[in-house]
Amino acid sequence: PRPSSSKAGLAGQSGATASGTEEPASTSAAKEEWRTDPQDGRARTLAELRELCGGTYNEEEILEYWRSRCRPLDSTITVGSFCVARMSTTIFASPASWDRIGLLAEGQPVVIAGPQKVVDGYVMIPIEPAGAVDISALAASTPGAALSASVASAPAASTLQAVLQRLVALEIAMAGTQGYGGLLSRVTQLENVVYGNECPRCQGALPGATKT
Repeated sequence: PRPSSSKAGLAGQSGATASGTEEPASTSAAKEEWRTDPQDGRARTLAELRELCGGTYNEEEILEYWRSRCRPLDSTITVGSFCVARMSTTIFASPASWDRIGLLAEGQPVVIAGPQKVVDGYVMIPIEPAGAVDISALAASTPGAALSASVASAPAASTLQAVLQRLVALEIAMAGTQGYGGLLSRVTQLENVVYGNECPRCQGALPGATKT
């Protein structure tokens, strides 16, 4: 469904309609340009903005809003660019797909694999090695800065709280299930697989191990 046609940034007259006069070349070219509408964060063309608001605002008001308030798409993020996730976001199978294939964590570095594509108002961009994300979740960076941000970043408290709540709910749901040793046991097993005998905490949890 389309967002409301009411635009807080348009000081227009209710009931005005778009003009049918001939457009200058610059305005005609803008029809094919995508810009981000600050009212809802969606990308649209001037033609789409006219269709959305033409019944409420006149042509002059729509053009003024387009030129002064709607932001051009970020042209600095292109194929091969290094970026860092500003927030956790879903990784979809492709720019046009709604199939979720993963999660890009806050602070995680990525390399852009393809051009931006507007899908249903969302500006999607492919990433390496596979999938696509909403470009609004990314910030342009450099290889060194991206890796530093990945190492230094820590999840926000709200993110940690949400993860903890979900883990507790899973623990309660699985309690008493035959063969289920609890989430802590699973975490210990994973640490053992990742770190092997170099993880002191894992050594103490291994069968037959004794604490020193």
